[in-house]
Amino acid sequence: MAHTKPLGTDCTLYYDAHRDVAVGDVIRTEPAGTCYRVIGVRPVTERSKHYPYRKNLDCVRISADHIEEDDFVHPLYWYPREEGAMIGEHESMAGAHDAGGGK
Repeated sequence: MAHTKPLGTDCTLYYDAHRDVAVGDVIRTEPAGTCYRVIGVRPVTERSKHYPYRKNLDCVRISADHIEEDDFVHPLYWYPREEGAMIGEHESMAGAHDAGGGK
């Protein structure tokens, strides 16, 4: 059973993709459509040096109704993690670990 965090919940997302993500952008999970507003972008740490495209994002869960027409929306496709698998072994480079959710 999926759990849904309330709107306004802070979370951390690890976004593995080649695209740039900036404060104010929106992350939307597919196909669920949960949305997160990026409120902080942290540099890659020494621990994640093997994932050069990883962005450590501080986000807040928002309603899809709060996405403005000029907001940049990044899709996030969840993929199942396989034990011992590296990100590059998946067709999609987008993935996340979160403490709240995403759109």
